[in-house]
Amino acid sequence: MWLPVHYTIASLAVGAAASAASPKKACGPITLSANLAALLFNLLTVKAWIGGLATPVLFGVPVILDPLSCVALVLVSTLASVCAAYSVFKIGAEDPHVRTYYVLYNLLIISLNMVTMVRNALLLYVFFELVTFAAILLVGHRRDSKALEASVKYLFVCAASSALSLIGFAVLLSKVHVLDLLTLGQALSEAHLSPLEAKLCLYSMLLGFGVKAGLVGLHFFIPDAYGEAPPPISALMHITLPGNYSIIRILTALQPLMLPKDQLIISLAGILTVYTGALMTLASKDVKRMVACVAIEGSGYIILSSSLGTPYSIAAASLCLVNFSLIESALFLAVGAVHSETGTRQVDQLGGLFKAMPVTAWLFIASALAISGVPPFGGFTAKLSVYMACVKAGKMWASLAAASGSGILLTAVIWTAHRMFFGPPREVERLREPKALLVPVVILFLLFTLLGLYPAPLLRLFGGV
Repeated sequence: MWLPVHYTIASLAVGAAASAASPKKACGPITLSANLAALLFNLLTVKAWIGGLATPVLFGVPVILDPLSCVALVLVSTLASVCAAYSVFKIGAEDPHVRTYYVLYNLLIISLNMVTMVRNALLLYVFFELVTFAAILLVGHRRDSKALEASVKYLFVCAASSALSLIGFAVLLSKVHVLDLLTLGQALSEAHLSPLEAKLCLYSMLLGFGVKAGLVGLHFFIPDAYGEAPPPISALMHITLPGNYSIIRILTALQPLMLPKDQLIISLAGILTVYTGALMTLASKDVKRMVACVAIEGSGYIILSSSLGTPYSIAAASLCLVNFSLIESALFLAVGAVHSETGTRQVDQLGGLFKAMPVTAWLFIASALAISGVPPFGGFTAKLSVYMACVKAGKMWASLAAASGSGILLTAVIWTAHRMFFGPPREVERLREPKALLVPVVILFLLFTLLGLYPAPLLRLFGGV
C-alpha cells in the first residue's frame, strides 16, 4: 500500500524523467510542478503521522517519522518549491545545460528527502553521499574554470572526509551490530567499547558528517562551492540542510560515547565554527561568498547545541535548523537577485542600490538581521534557545562566547548592507527590481518572520524550548 511519502519520491522521479525528455522551456515548470506536488504529499504525510500513522517502509527502506524528520521533510519541500520557482526565471531555456540542471535538481531533492527520513545510520550515509554527488555536478553548472575548480575541490574534500565515517560504521557493526538511529543510543549505552573504539567511532562520524556542516577545519571549501553554484542550488544544498540535520541525528545517537571531555571538545568546535564563520563574513569582499560564511556561523550554533546532549539542547538545535535554513536561503536568493541586475557580486563595485532596488534592499537587510539574532525574526528565537540550552547545561561561558560571535556577524552584515545599498552610488538608472526573483524571497521572509513572532507551535513540537 502506497502512502503519501511514496508519492513524494515518485513525483520527483517523474519530474526528473520529464525534464530529461521535455523541451527546454518546459523543464522549469515541470520541476516546479513536481516539487509542489512533493510538498503537498509531505504535508499529507505529516498529517498522517499526527493521526497516528505507524512508521512506514519506503520502497523497502525503514524511515523515521518524528517531530524532527516531519518538520525537516516539510522544510525540504518548501525550500525546493521556492527555489524551483526562482529557477524558472533564473535558469531559462537559453541556458545550454538547462535539462541537466533540472534533472539533477530533482535528484538532489529526492536525496534530501531521503536524508531526512531514513532510520538506518548507514543509509543516512548513503543518501548523504548522493546529495554530495548531485551537488558537485550542480556546483559546476556554468562549466567555467571557477565553477569547475570549486566543484573539484568540493569532490575531494567531501570524499576524503566522508570516508572517515566508515571507521565509525566499522566500530558500530563490530561491537553493537545496530545501526537504527532510534535505538543506537541505547545499544551503545549497554555495549562495552574500549576508550579507543569510542573515540574512533565518535570523532570519525563527527568529521565525516561535519564536512557539510562547515565544521571548523573542514569549512574552507564552502565559500568556493556555494559561491560558484547557481543561487537556488546554494540555497538548497547549503550546510544547514543535509549537514546539520545529520549532525543532530548522529550526535544524538552517539551521546553515550561522549565523556565530559568529549562534550567540551565538540562544544568548543561549535563555538570556533561560529567565530570562523563570523570573521570570514567580516573579511568577505564577494557578497555571495559572504552568505556562505554566514551559513558556517549558523552551523556552529547547531553543533554547539547538539553537543550538549539534553532534550532541551536537541530541541534548540532543531529550531535553529528550521530558522537558519529559511533565513540563509532568503539571503542566497536575494544576493542572486542583486547579481542578476548588476552583473557583479563584488561589494566594492556595488553601492547606492537602495534607490533603484528598495524591496531587494529591505529583504536583504531583514534577512541579514534575522540571521544575526535580531528580534522579531526567527533567528532571534533560535539563537536565544541555544543560549538558554547552554545555561541550563551549566555552560554560561558557551552562551556568552556564541553571543559574542553573533555580535561580530551583526557588525559584518550591517557593514556589507550599508556599502551595497547606501554607499557611494553607482549608475543605477538602468537597474530595476527583479520582481519575479523576489517573490520566493518574500515567501521565505514571511515564514521566518512568522516563526519569530509566533514560534509556539514549533516549540511545542520540538519539546517546549
